[in-house]
Amino acid sequence: MKSKKRKKIVTALLLLILLGCGSKSDSSGVSFVSIDVSPPSPSIISFPYTQQFTAIARDSSGNGVSGVVFTWSDSGPASCIDQKTGLASAKQTFGTDTITATAGNIAGSTPLFINIQGSPPPPPPPNCL
Repeated sequence: MKSKKRKKIVTALLLLILLGCGSKSDSSGVSFVSIDVSPPSPSIISFPYTQQFTAIARDSSGNGVSGVVFTWSDSGPASCIDQKTGLASAKQTFGTDTITATAGNIAGSTPLFINIQGSPPPPPPPNCL
């Protein structure tokens, strides 16, 4: 009798451990496995010299997960991004950067292409890093 009960407990514990593997959560405790950044591969070519990015956290079934807070970053000198809003601004007339949304220890990225003809972009806003 004790053997069956012990077996059920061990099975339940193993199931809980396996369900917890492979997903991460941000500080709010929401579980997700990936982050999609949109739009994919955008270009900044003219006024207003900005691109708004959005992100969606996805669970293991590919469903969108709400309540995730993202931190935004960029990879290089051609653009800068507001860490809270995901609004990127061109800093140069030509270049490619990678835009990344991060939550917890999971990140999603997309390239940003900048090719502005004519006048250079104005200085980026002060909240743009």
